[in-house]
Amino acid sequence: TYLITGLPLTEGTTSIGYYFLLWTSDEWLNKNNWSKRSNLAGYGLVAPDYVSNIVVISSGSIDLQKGSYAIISWKNPKDEDIPIEGVKIYYSTNTYTTKENYFVKYTTQPSASLTAFHYQLLPRHWYYYVLMSYNSAGSRPWTTEVIAKTYTEYDFIPPDAVTSLEAQADANDTDKVYISLSWINPDENLYQNKDFYIDGRIEVVYSSVSFTDTNSKVKLLPATSNTVKLTALEPYTTYYINIITADGGNNKSTTTITVYTPYDPYPPDPPKILSYQVLASTDENVSLL
Repeated sequence: TYLITGLPLTEGTTSIGYYFLLWTSDEWLNKNNWSKRSNLAGYGLVAPDYVSNIVVISSGSIDLQKGSYAIISWKNPKDEDIPIEGVKIYYSTNTYTTKENYFVKYTTQPSASLTAFHYQLLPRHWYYYVLMSYNSAGSRPWTTEVIAKTYTEYDFIPPDAVTSLEAQADANDTDKVYISLSWINPDENLYQNKDFYIDGRIEVVYSSVSFTDTNSKVKLLPATSNTVKLTALEPYTTYYINIITADGGNNKSTTTITVYTPYDPYPPDPPKILSYQVLASTDENVSLL
């Protein structure tokens, strides 16, 4: 071994390499038998080359720990003389950037073909990836050669159902017979509910026949709604009510309740004369009433 010192390094630079040709002393005169491999003096000085063959595709699972996800594959740099410690996978839902979130795939093998999985992504979103190989010297500046994107079109997980569903039937002059409903919405911090609050809705489906009546009435509410009033209902009637949480992929969860309307604010209809006859009699004892 031989130690060479005093090599210049500009501050902020991570891509300076020094190449050395090695030969044995008895080959000095003719210089025709250079070493076939030059060695790159790069410990602490040179960042690894870029990854290549980047492919990103989307997929989905019913497994809550996976959900909507991306499959990212690439090939490591081939240079065996520059060590690689891993690949930082930067991601964003807005644009290509290395200033937001990232996760790491640790790898040290040159030219290796690798795959990483990015789980629990927001469905129906574009994800932008930048893949940066690195070592103790850092990474080289990213280029358009190390980017890829995918759209998370697969979504098989429904939002949670509403809880603590309560109902009260009553009547007044304005709403006539009505049912007031209230509930607690799903936890917005849980993965399965995040897209519900982005592009989801609440469906209130009600019928006097059954929960599955094909002629049920439907009211659509924003995902943040937690109350509703059903008005102009029939008195002395049992209503079958579904409160449905639905996301943008039409995945749904349902909570049900039955409510009886015991009040009748409607006056009866006036009698109708269906027919009549004009009669006369000479008998004084016959009443015309």
